[in-house]
Amino acid sequence: MDTNINKKNIKSMPYYDFDTEQFKNTDLNNYYYYSKGVSPDELIKITEICDKLELTDLSKEVEGELYRKSRVGYLEFNEENEWIYETLFKKVYEANDEMGWNFQIEGIIDRIEYCEFHDASGYHAWHSDLEEGQHRKISVSLILSTVEEYEGGKSQLFIPPSYTDVPNDINNLIIYPSFIPNRTLPVLSGVKRVLNLWVSGKPFS
Repeated sequence: MDTNINKKNIKSMPYYDFDTEQFKNTDLNNYYYYSKGVSPDELIKITEICDKLELTDLSKEVEGELYRKSRVGYLEFNEENEWIYETLFKKVYEANDEMGWNFQIEGIIDRIEYCEFHDASGYHAWHSDLEEGQHRKISVSLILSTVEEYEGGKSQLFIPPSYTDVPNDINNLIIYPSFIPNRTLPVLSGVKRVLNLWVSGKPFS
């Protein structure tokens, strides 16, 4: 099944007019942030879809050391989920323009990942999303948990000369270049739920 989404079609989509209080910076080593990534009704629908997914344990090791511990499921590109792909792609298109990144983005290859970080130290160590594919250009995270539902689990980006805590409350949408190192600190209690998407294009040169 072809999961590429033509950006011309996205650009002509109707605008979702709700409060999206935006915070933006102006260089490649920064991120774009929506305090309200999707509408309240869309957030409920996304959560309901994710609740029906079959999740598997995902643990990864590098040189014998565990660097990711989470549970994941995937949203197939189908009639039920197509609107989620389109909505998030539209946000990425806007961020790419507003930030002045002007990356050549062509569509979506990877399925949307739904991820849960549970207590007992669910986490993801420092990594670049390019490690999973050089086609990735822009990374997207939509937070599906309130800050009261878990302890720990901060999301961070490494923006020289140090790391930066990024917003972690429900419906926060964080968009950043896929080459920026990022991590999720261990969740100490509760469950942190996140939707991850990677928009693709020709590899950086």
